[in-house]
Amino acid sequence: NDTPALIEDIEAIRQHLGVEQWVLFGGSWGSTLSLLYAQAYPQHVRAMVLRGVFLCRQAELDWLYRDGANRVFPDHWVEFVRSIPEVERDDLIKAYHDRLLGDDEL
Repeated sequence: NDTPALIEDIEAIRQHLGVEQWVLFGGSWGSTLSLLYAQAYPQHVRAMVLRGVFLCRQAELDWLYRDGANRVFPDHWVEFVRSIPEVERDDLIKAYHDRLLGDDEL
């Protein structure tokens, strides 16, 4: 899946349900999808309720994966990075990406 495909999935659901206009609700990544859907299909959006807006800007990614979340939730951070070797922890996004798309099946 990629973002354009997700936007088209949302539109397919709207069409399937026969809804002319609807209210979008999204939190975090869902808020980003709601905004992108609204840009692509403004005629079908009556309103939006967005919370915890996460736009995937570099500053937000840095706070989440480098320096920010680790200070707010130190105990959870330890668990989050535990499976990543020390030498890969400078780029946690890449480290987890490599694991998610790697050949090592469970």
